[in-house]
Amino acid sequence: MNFPFIAIDLQELRDWISFIFLIIGGTIAIRTFVLSQRQRRLENSFRLIDLCNKTLTDNDRINWHTIHVASCEQTGAKRGFFVENGKQVPFLDLFQPNVVAQDSIARFCELFNLVCYEYLKGTLDIRLFYFEYGQYMSTTYYWASNVDNNRDFIRSSYPFFFKAFKRRERRFLQLPHKTVSLLE
Repeated sequence: MNFPFIAIDLQELRDWISFIFLIIGGTIAIRTFVLSQRQRRLENSFRLIDLCNKTLTDNDRINWHTIHVASCEQTGAKRGFFVENGKQVPFLDLFQPNVVAQDSIARFCELFNLVCYEYLKGTLDIRLFYFEYGQYMSTTYYWASNVDNNRDFIRSSYPFFFKAFKRRERRFLQLPHKTVSLLE
């Protein structure tokens, strides 16, 4: 049988088959790249969690908890202050060298500034890190951003920490995290 309306050019058919294989190969390559990037972000998250676990001492965590309790309303603390020995102490004192809590809060901020830098570059899956350190991050951000009313302190001292929370604060607050300290 001869079908005059079907004119098969073998070269054209070969070109179309090559094109289809090229599309399939490109799709597989892009998918592999995306999955490897996701894996890399997860590995970076675990590395930063490990770095924080090694860098932050038990004393740092105890100091954070003490200030967390001292900065709540139940202790009589005003906004932007915490109570120490019955006195209202401004959050600015948390960032003064060797004054309060042996620089613990500044160390937290420095680490969170590094983490937020990696997050803003897209090399970190923030969900894993935030699960481990979410309460530390949100509370420390609150303290650092309430040092002054216009947030110049946190913007200049910890710019990536500020940018990440400024852009994604609502998203951060929706992420699950471990509860480190409860206020009663």
